Amino acid sequence: YYTSAAGMERLGAKPRIQTIRIDCTKEREEEVSAYLTELYGQMDSVVIDSQLEVNNEMDRSTSVIQAAGFVISIFLIFMGVVNFCNVMFTGIYTRRKELATLESIGMTQRQLKSMLIMEGACYSGITFLLLMTVGMMLAYVFYQMVKTAFYFWSFYPPLLQSVILFAVMLGLCAVIPLLAYRFIARES
Repeated sequence: YYTSAAGMERLGAKPRIQTIRIDCTKEREEEVSAYLTELYGQMDSVVIDSQLEVNNEMDRSTSVIQAAGFVISIFLIFMGVVNFCNVMFTGIYTRRKELATLESIGMTQRQLKSMLIMEGACYSGITFLLLMTVGMMLAYVFYQMVKTAFYFWSFYPPLLQSVILFAVMLGLCAVIPLLAYRFIARES
């Protein structure tokens, strides 16, 4: 139970205290923590947990997890781009005779490039759609699994980051097929 200092005096001369909670303003938090550490820091039977220390530890844990997530995300994005390049190069290489046939019956270079850009944009759109549906559901399931351990986290869909990612992805998916075609078109 919680009691005041006056209530402690009524309990007796030497009560056994399990926990003392001190509420102070944010400005004095460091000062009070330092004072208590100075008073009781040498005693093995006393454990001092400061909200300031807990917050700092949570911030460090969150920073480490975010850094790990960032590195994994960059790796996965890189692997996705490499895979997309491989798919586009292979697809254009295997269809080079079809593309040459289309050119021979009247398809212009501009129409051919437009077709390749649209193909890349379709890949980008499908990927973004899967990311925003299946990917968000998986992220939410992961959040539900770890929210008891990381109670201070909250889940929100990263809309701004998703829009930026989609714009970059759309640009890459439009440029890579053109580069693949230009590279493969050098051959006879």
